[in-house]
Parts: sequence; C-alpha cells; structure tokens
Amino acid sequence: MENLRCEKAVEKKHNGYNCAQAVACSFCKEASMDEDTLKKITQGFGAGLGTMAGTCGAISGAAVVAGLINQDKAGTSQTVRSVMNQFKQQNGTVICKDLKGVETGKVIRSCDDCVRDAVKFLENQKIDFRQIFTIHKYQHKRGYTPITCIASLNFKFPGSLLTLYQ
Repeated sequence: MENLRCEKAVEKKHNGYNCAQAVACSFCKEASMDEDTLKKITQGFGAGLGTMAGTCGAISGAAVVAGLINQDKAGTSQTVRSVMNQFKQQNGTVICKDLKGVETGKVIRSCDDCVRDAVKFLENQKIDFRQIFTIHKYQHKRGYTPITCIASLNFKFPGSLLTLYQ
C-alpha cells in the first residue's frame, strides 16, 4: 500500500524542493513549524550537503525533524541512529554520491526512493498512541501527572494534542 506522506514528499521533490526539504517539510505539523521556515532551515542539506560527498539529504532532513520533535539529545540521537541504520541496511550506504552512482555509474537508489525511505523510517520512529495510554494509566496510579508521563516519553506533542492529556 502506498504511503501518502511518502508520496507527498516525493511530490515536493518534483516541485523544487531538495531531498532534505522534501522530507522535513512532510513533518511540519509534528515539528510545530511552518513549511517556509523548515524549508529555509534545510536548504543547505540537499545533494549530500551540497557536494554529494556527504550524507544523503533525505536522511539529513529526517535528522532535522528528529531534533525538532524530540525533547532531548538522547532521544534525537536514538531516532537519527535508527533512521540511518535502517536506510543503510536497505540501501548499502548513506552517502549521496554512492547512492547516485557518481563514481561507479551504477545508481543504487533514486532520489525519490531515498525520500520515501527517509519518510518511512522516520514515521516508524513515532510513538504509538496506544503506548501513551498504557503508560499514562500505569504512571498515573503511581502519582505522576499525565503531563509528566508524556514528557518522560521524550516526544514533543503539538500544543493542541497536549491539552487532551492535561
């Protein structure tokens, strides 16, 4: 089944966004940031940091989003590490020029598919809401407030969602 967010990210890529921008701007709501600002922040990450010798821009875009969504360095690092590991396992490399076959002439993965992969792997890192309810009930019986419970998950909720738990 086709992932709608993945396809919207690819559509952004086809409409002038670089790989980092296409991935990052697909998570504006979760990152609590407007698209124009997020697009500007990630403009230098495309094409393997502009040289094709760096990390794939799609992964860089996912890393920016992870930093905006997670509340701490450890959570961000864990998310980025997981996305990179899944990406490397699927594609054999995270380096842009290798993915594009610049030196070998053999393309390993198209930019569209790199964008799809990064979006999919980042989505896999998002917390399952059923887990929140289970932890909330357990910790609430022990005297923690629902907000403390949510904060302990190292995940930043958009303000409108937070009010549901207050």
